Amino acid sequence: MIVNLYTTGDNPKTVTKSLTAISSVTARLVHPCNILRPELILSGDITVNAINANYVYIPDFGRYYFIKEHTTDTAVRIILSCEVDPLMSWAAGIKASKQLVTRSESVGKPTYTPDDQYLLKSNKDIKVIAFEGGYFNLESATQISYNFLLNVAGGGSGQQAQTEGVE
Repeated sequence: MIVNLYTTGDNPKTVTKSLTAISSVTARLVHPCNILRPELILSGDITVNAINANYVYIPDFGRYYFIKEHTTDTAVRIILSCEVDPLMSWAAGIKASKQLVTRSESVGKPTYTPDDQYLLKSNKDIKVIAFEGGYFNLESATQISYNFLLNVAGGGSGQQAQTEGVE
């Protein structure tokens, strides 16, 4: 069977990968064959190029695979241990589908869906308030006067702060 060897530097979690073609080669399968984790035997002059490959497409299976391991044997053959890339293999179907995204790594884009792993309210109320009469009433503080405690958390939300009492 013919297989196409590639290199890619893309994150495995990327649906559509940028591929650089190395070559199309004839390969044999190690039997028995697991379609999700096939092993391919390559022989001949192409073995030098195969060492540089980290990605393969097997047209007979209609799937893309990550090359997990390159092994050589005594017959100057290279055995490629592969693992299916379901994102690239079914990229067209994934892109055509609709999803409800309840978690995102983007801060400041509320989903309004409760997420116990992201402990911030989606509707933040950020204010900047200028204190009069000195900073936090430190000079004239008594046991019965009003004093302030400043508590700062988070930051970098990408939201614009509202300003009250500052000219």
